[in-house]
Amino acid sequence: HYLLDGFDEKKAADKKTIRYLQKWLNATNSTMFFSRKVIFVEGIAEEILVPVFYQWEYGKSLDKINCQVVNVNGVAFSHFLEIVKNGYFIKSAVLTVSYFKKKTEARADELKKKYDSDITRIFATEKSDTFEKELFITNKTKKNNRVYLADVLGKVRPNKCNEIFKEKCRKAFDIEELFECIEEYKSEFAFELGDALESTLKKSPVKKNFAVPEYILNSFKFINGD
Repeated sequence: HYLLDGFDEKKAADKKTIRYLQKWLNATNSTMFFSRKVIFVEGIAEEILVPVFYQWEYGKSLDKINCQVVNVNGVAFSHFLEIVKNGYFIKSAVLTVSYFKKKTEARADELKKKYDSDITRIFATEKSDTFEKELFITNKTKKNNRVYLADVLGKVRPNKCNEIFKEKCRKAFDIEELFECIEEYKSEFAFELGDALESTLKKSPVKKNFAVPEYILNSFKFINGD
């Protein structure tokens, strides 16, 4: 399958997609086309954590099902989904965020209308406008989960997230305050959370202290064919 079959360089939208892909596709990024399944994500935090979340839920890696996580470094999902829609039938899930009270709030809905199919499916946050906030909200109701995340925050920002702050987090768990704590440290937070989850998996197969957001779980079910 020639990746750019069906694209017309005389059309502005197609020309933009072609130019974007020519810049993006290199020896590393092109490996996605040798996978049977792909999960597209917006940033580095999701790229780090989504494979760990899958291991957390299923006890095996995404590699075992020949699935790759692709970070589009922004919101350029449509360029990739156009290839899939155009006949490159690789099963694809998109993880994005819902926008609340913003001009771009309809973007996830627009992607769903245009690309949702048996091959491609769009999954968006259900309770917040960021990946990290969705993690916090999902784990807010259980004390063990709050303690677990508070300890991770303490490793990311040991000065700001001191024992007094962590004790406050364990009780109040203010979502905006938590996000403010790691807003400029998203990749560090992802690395620390990923390490904590992997360490927990090595110690015990029973998972009691962290919950994966529902929209991500739904994307896993789609990729698995459940």
